[in-house]
Amino acid sequence: MKWFKKNFATTVILTLTIGVAILGNWKQWDTTNVVICILTGALTLYTWEQSGIFKKQIRLDLFDKRFEVYSQILNLFIIVQPKNELTYEQLFTYRAIVGKGEFLLKPELWRYIYDNITVKAAELYVLTEMRNNKQFQSDEELRDAAKNAHDIVMGFLEQPKELKRQFEEYLDFKEI
Repeated sequence: MKWFKKNFATTVILTLTIGVAILGNWKQWDTTNVVICILTGALTLYTWEQSGIFKKQIRLDLFDKRFEVYSQILNLFIIVQPKNELTYEQLFTYRAIVGKGEFLLKPELWRYIYDNITVKAAELYVLTEMRNNKQFQSDEELRDAAKNAHDIVMGFLEQPKELKRQFEEYLDFKEI
């Protein structure tokens, strides 16, 4: 049945072919020919209905996957805010989920996410690791790193409005 669902045009052509073959032999119509015509028509209607359902299901699946990317980005903003830091596990989770979006989103949106969020998240992770491993030579370097981390997080706090605007066409369902 999947073949019929995905190939509606082929099913219509097949139905017409069967109909023409039956009509070509119209002088010898019997109950079997009538039943075949009725079943062929019913199969065509069923296939047409299923093709519509299949298209809607694809749209819903894409919506779910794109929303997962969107919500993971918002989750990143929430995670980094309290301590101005990002752990490896948090960065890895973010990259694993958001990385799926590269093929689901327009290149402009993907570039926006990469340039404004992913790169900054990686910078925040590096600053976190340097601070946790005490790799700064002086208190001034530590203060500069803390300021940079704070600036990155403050930049993240400004991103949700722009992110919502960028994702608007993917998250707005006017019809299913």
